[in-house]
Amino acid sequence: MCTGTEVAKRAPRADPVRVAISAMLAVAVSRVVLFPIDTFKTLLQSSASVGGRVGGLDVPPWRVVLDVVRKRPFTIYHGLLPSILSSVPAQALYMTVYELTRAHLPGNQSDKAQDWSRVAISAAAGNAVAALARVPAERIKQKMQVDPSATLLSAVTQSWRREGLRGIYRGFGAQIIRDVPYAVVLYVTYEHLRTRQIEMQLQRVHLSPSAIAGLLASVSTNPLDVVKTRVMADGEPLRSAMRSVIQNPRLMLRGMVPRSLQKMPSSMIYLACYRLFMNLNLPASLTKVSARKRIHHRLRPQPHSQH
Repeated sequence: MCTGTEVAKRAPRADPVRVAISAMLAVAVSRVVLFPIDTFKTLLQSSASVGGRVGGLDVPPWRVVLDVVRKRPFTIYHGLLPSILSSVPAQALYMTVYELTRAHLPGNQSDKAQDWSRVAISAAAGNAVAALARVPAERIKQKMQVDPSATLLSAVTQSWRREGLRGIYRGFGAQIIRDVPYAVVLYVTYEHLRTRQIEMQLQRVHLSPSAIAGLLASVSTNPLDVVKTRVMADGEPLRSAMRSVIQNPRLMLRGMVPRSLQKMPSSMIYLACYRLFMNLNLPASLTKVSARKRIHHRLRPQPHSQH
């Protein structure tokens, strides 16, 4: 019987088209289901007014949530459209770069230290590329979450008129500072726990690796998430936001509970859906180009296998 490590060695490289489509579908499902929690998290971290109150440290989290539920419950999905528009292409870029980078980096997959380093480098590379597509809509989304009167058009035009392209990409540095460590912690933890499950030859599919990875990544990067929110939603300079968080330990933990409540199920839903869609038979028209490449590759003379 083959061990989990041997199975992992023999696994074929992921098809980029299938990876992109699976990532887009999975992240869309996850965002729609959990977007209200993301809205509460943004309001807790922002210094903007919430229902006549200030969403700062002087207002208890439960009060902020209660104000939103009572006074404007329908706005919990305010900003969903730009969130979907940013997360779908960004996640496709992210997972494609992640899978391709990990597949092409040198090293022995049976060496755990080397494999974890490949996962970390691949996650960092994927997030750096994905940020180009993610940041503009992420900024617009958070401005709409903080200001219920803002529309998609008004949020875009306001940012463009004030600072042009720089305004649209405000918070790019903060996004990278938060997302790269988050992705590294998430995927190194997830791949490690998932590999352990395979090595133990567990027949049942457990969601605990993704939940544990999401919780650990969320808690460890929450201070950086506060910085990003204040830069994007409030327009605070990056250095000023970082200084505020460093000088105020309470601010580091702001929004950590709703963010963790979002990231744990988000990781579970996304990674489960991603694996599900990766194993589905996609329409031939979607994978036609990649199928031709695979057929052409199979027809070419292959070197003798080392396994």
